[in-house]
Amino acid sequence: MSEAVRAYRSLLRAVKTHVSSSTGNPAFQQYISTTLKQRARAGGDPELARDYAFLLNSIAEHKDLLLSYNIGIDPEQRQKDQYKKAASRVGLSLPEQFSG
Repeated sequence: MSEAVRAYRSLLRAVKTHVSSSTGNPAFQQYISTTLKQRARAGGDPELARDYAFLLNSIAEHKDLLLSYNIGIDPEQRQKDQYKKAASRVGLSLPEQFSG
């Protein structure tokens, strides 16, 4: 039973963190809560709850990684931006390049 409770709590935590907080709508969290209570009464397997919690956490981590790597930016521009950031960290600035 404790394994099921742990899985359901992790799912509710993931839904609250990644779904309800971003949309501001607790309806999905309430739906998950009532569905899990029904499954717990019926002696349901917590494997689905664990898998879904893992999916939500993985999607959020993937999104964060994509944003940190600036996937939407051209690779050359991304490299120039990284050079500028590195130079500004040590108090330097890159010279403006003539493009003509």
